[in-house]
Amino acid sequence: MGDIRTTVGEEMPSTKTERKSRVIKNVAITIAAAALIILIGFVIRVPKYVAATGYATTTLYSEARSAATGRISEILVFSGDTVKAGDPLLKLEDDAERAAVSEAEGQVAEAVAQLALKEASVAETLRLHNDKIRLAEMELKYAEEQLEVTKLLHEKGLASGRKLSDDEFNVTRSRETLKTLKETDITIGQREIDVLKKEISTRKDTLERAKAALEERTVRAPIDGRAARYTFYVGEMLRPDMVLYEIFNGEVNLLKLRIPERYATKVEPGMRLKAKLGTYKTIIPTRFYGHVDEMRDIVEGEGNNNYRVAYCSFDRKMHNVPPGTSAEAKIRIGKVSIWQLIFQP
Repeated sequence: MGDIRTTVGEEMPSTKTERKSRVIKNVAITIAAAALIILIGFVIRVPKYVAATGYATTTLYSEARSAATGRISEILVFSGDTVKAGDPLLKLEDDAERAAVSEAEGQVAEAVAQLALKEASVAETLRLHNDKIRLAEMELKYAEEQLEVTKLLHEKGLASGRKLSDDEFNVTRSRETLKTLKETDITIGQREIDVLKKEISTRKDTLERAKAALEERTVRAPIDGRAARYTFYVGEMLRPDMVLYEIFNGEVNLLKLRIPERYATKVEPGMRLKAKLGTYKTIIPTRFYGHVDEMRDIVEGEGNNNYRVAYCSFDRKMHNVPPGTSAEAKIRIGKVSIWQLIFQP
C-alpha cells in the first residue's frame, strides 16, 4: 500500500482543466486590455503641430535677387546699411553687355547720320525738280504767247508759214517737257528715307534691349529700408533663384517661416502657431502666439531640403523684436489620434 500524506491549510493542486481555463482567462484579459488601449488610442485626439523655422520680418519686406546669371564683380551694400528703392546693391560682370550697348549706340548713330544725308539729298533733288517744272511752265507759257502773236501776224501776211510751224512745234515740245517732268517719279528718295527710319527704329530697339541686359547686371533695392545681406562673395556665380538681400521696412509683426514640403499642403491661412524667438531664449523662454496669413505657392530648396514659405502675424507682447530675429515655431494643423501622432509624425 502507498503512503497517504495530508497537508493542513493548503489548496489542492489545480487540475489540467483548471489550468487551461486560467490561461484562456488571462489571454482574454490581455486581448481585452490591448483592444481597450487601441480603442482609446483612436478615440483620444491630441493636437498635431508642424515644426517650422524662420525669422521675424517687417510689414514692408522684400527680397533682392539677380535678374540674370553671372559672376559678382562688386558688392556695394552690406548688412545694416540703409537703402532707397532703386539703389544698386551689387553688380555682376558686364563687359559683354557694355560692348553690346556701345556697338548698338554706334549703329544707331550711323543710321541717323545716313538718314540726315539722305533727307538732305532728297530735299535738294526735290528743289531742283520743282525748279525745272517752274522753268518748263514758264517756257510753255512763253511759247504759247509767241504762237498767238505769230498767228496774228500770219493772218495779216506779216509772218511766214515756217515761222508759224516753228512756234507750234515749240509749244508742243514745251508741253511734252513739262508733262515728262511732272510724271517723273521722285518718290524713290522718300521710300529710301522710310526704309532708313525703319532701320533706325530697329536699331533703337536693339539698343534698348542691350541697355536692359546691361541693367540686369546690377541688382537694385526694390524698396526703402535696412538691408540684410546673405553670404556671397566677389567672383561667385549667381542664379536668379538665389536670394541675395532682404530689405526690411516698417513695424516688425511678421514671421517668415519655412514649412517642410511634406507638410506644406496641410498648412493653411488662419492656422494658429506658437513660436520662440532667438532674442528671448532664456531658461524659461517667452512664447509668442500668432496665426498663418499667407502661404507661397512656390517650392524653394536649400541643399536637399525643399520647403514653402509662410508669412505669419504674431503678437510681440510689447517686446522689441529686431528684424531678422531667428524663430522656431509650431503650427497647429488640427487634431489626430494618438496612433496617428505616433506612426505618422
